[in-house]
Amino acid sequence: MIRPLILTIVALLEAMVVSAQEDSTRQVNLQEVTVTSAQQGMLQNRSSLGQLETINRAGLTKMACCTLSASFENSATTQTSYSDAVTGTRQIQMLGLSGLYTQTMAENIPTLRGLAYAFGWDYTPASWLDGISISKGAGTVVNGYEGITGQINLDFRKPNEGRPVYIDLYNDSHLHNELNTVLKHQFSPRLFGALFLHTTQTAMPDRWRKQMDGNDDGFMDMPKVHNYNIYNRWLYADEDHGVQSRLDVRFVFDQRKAGQMEHHMATPYTVGTRNLNFQASNKTGITIGSRPGQSLGIINSVTLHGLRTHYGWKTLDADQKTYYGNLIFNSDLGEHHTYQVGASYLFDLTSTYYVDMGTTIPEHLQQPMPAIFTYHQKLRFAPKVSVYGGFAEYTNTAVKNLTLQAGLRADYLLHEGWLLTPRLNVKYNPADWLVARVSAGRGYRMANPLVENIGLMASARMLSPQFLYDGSVLERAWNIGGNLIFTIPIWNQQEATLSVDYYHVRFQNRLHADLDAFPGIAYIASSDHDEAPHSTTDTWQADLSMPLAKGLTLYAAWRYTLQNVVQQKTTTVPGGNSGADIILMSEYYKTSLPLTPSYKALLNVEYATAMRRWIFDATLQLNGRTRLPGQYDYQQRSVVAEHSPAYALLFAQVTRRFRDFEFYVGGENLLSYRQQNPIIGWDEPFSSRFDASQVWAPITGRKLYAGIRINLGDYM
Repeated sequence: MIRPLILTIVALLEAMVVSAQEDSTRQVNLQEVTVTSAQQGMLQNRSSLGQLETINRAGLTKMACCTLSASFENSATTQTSYSDAVTGTRQIQMLGLSGLYTQTMAENIPTLRGLAYAFGWDYTPASWLDGISISKGAGTVVNGYEGITGQINLDFRKPNEGRPVYIDLYNDSHLHNELNTVLKHQFSPRLFGALFLHTTQTAMPDRWRKQMDGNDDGFMDMPKVHNYNIYNRWLYADEDHGVQSRLDVRFVFDQRKAGQMEHHMATPYTVGTRNLNFQASNKTGITIGSRPGQSLGIINSVTLHGLRTHYGWKTLDADQKTYYGNLIFNSDLGEHHTYQVGASYLFDLTSTYYVDMGTTIPEHLQQPMPAIFTYHQKLRFAPKVSVYGGFAEYTNTAVKNLTLQAGLRADYLLHEGWLLTPRLNVKYNPADWLVARVSAGRGYRMANPLVENIGLMASARMLSPQFLYDGSVLERAWNIGGNLIFTIPIWNQQEATLSVDYYHVRFQNRLHADLDAFPGIAYIASSDHDEAPHSTTDTWQADLSMPLAKGLTLYAAWRYTLQNVVQQKTTTVPGGNSGADIILMSEYYKTSLPLTPSYKALLNVEYATAMRRWIFDATLQLNGRTRLPGQYDYQQRSVVAEHSPAYALLFAQVTRRFRDFEFYVGGENLLSYRQQNPIIGWDEPFSSRFDASQVWAPITGRKLYAGIRINLGDYM
């Protein structure tokens, strides 16, 4: 596969040179120049009330960014992680916590909730997006009580903007092929439509076996993927009557196969997942009365999701049905006083059925065992969430250069009672060169531990679902933090932007999969006990962006995270004549969260020629070490703690742009760093020592890719 890809790259480069000579005699489209010449990929928004980082379309094309999960490599705010070493599924972390604690929205409609979180970060092609907005800290109360660490909002291509035909073809040396298409049409002066099509296919013929298993452990490094994604958007815009309505319908089919490649084995370890996702939503805005800015917003969304997966002899079947509705009224009490009030309803029913038919109980845990560890072969978890809510949010700009926003929402949650969510955001501009922000607020999240820890299925660990007996799976936390943005004059009348921020998250209740307490067991329990301390996370970050010369820009960032999660100490007592150890639980203690890097440094340099015809982009990442879950020493009868080393990743891309199309070639992980032996016990996948869930670095080496983006038709 490497040779065909190299030949493709060479052919594309030759085409670039020839087309560049022809292009030099043609006049460049002025409209295109106006849009792109001033674009920067990563923007720190100075005007927004809360801290807002934007990855625009230029930033999304700095790398191939095939999927949403790959779109954050140029951001220090987020961290890409892997759920396991078998499926290669990528997720994100923010403020040192899983992306579960970040509210993800599609144009202000909650998405990637429940079952979609496990694999959904690979369901949205980046080429479908106009941009991504990342908001840290306590945000608005309008969209619900979730969003403990912040919010991520996905801004999709609009049916009434841009050019009517877009095509993106992609191929890489890891046998991954993608096709993305966006088709737009104006049906009448007020009605616009768009059809988004996507497919991902992974070709893995037997003659490229070495390409499929780079570390010779008998397991495929990446799964065989078959993905089909259809997204239909409709926009009705009646400016004369102040009505705008958007209808979105989307369907996703995703199938992955992974595991051992030697299928002639009597019992090969195989992994298979199948996801079916259907979403339909409508967002309507109506201007009410003669007061400027007074409007009524109506949001309705329905999601159906089915997940079927197996890891060896473990299976998980889950189904989700979700309805979300939100009614929002916007108005003002004068020039400097605006408010939003409204009501919302959320219904979510997720049925999960987990079966483990083949895990071998380690000898030191065989009967007699503590009652808490009765071996569950079958687990059912079907929480029904029904939430009625109301909210009010007030914004004051009466004081010059000062903006204050206070919000409060009250939600009644079935089986939990009333939940109050207060949030406060303050922004102050004491000078033209300085922006200061402070935010504080509370957030909640209903957990589904079986689905959210799906990566643990790729191990021999038994699940000890203590959360089933603790009662509540509602997580509660406070978030407080602040941000300073400095605008610094430099040479040639240019400016540099320096942003520094700090955020503190304190949990009142958190569900956590403790992998240290009991060897061979994932102990999933709540920290909602009077004697338990609070889990906390502290994050410091600094970002610097500046022009170095004409066409040459630099972006550098550093993030340090200090996480403390609450766990219980255990004491192992020899069982005497019984031959089995007895494990006793004792006091609580704090330790760092496993598989979460302590820091991340990032350096991005971009050079663009006149009119951005040629764009050269390089990114260097340094990812800090992370604590690994304790490994049990059977001879010493103790847990041995380890840490992963820090490592660097290098990305580079060259883009040649023309009026109607652009070629790009590049590479990821060019230093070819990979985690050695990511699958523990790969030679005995059905034994008690098997564990493919401890992934802290890439499991595949260098990846080269090439592609073409095509834009056709006149601007709408």
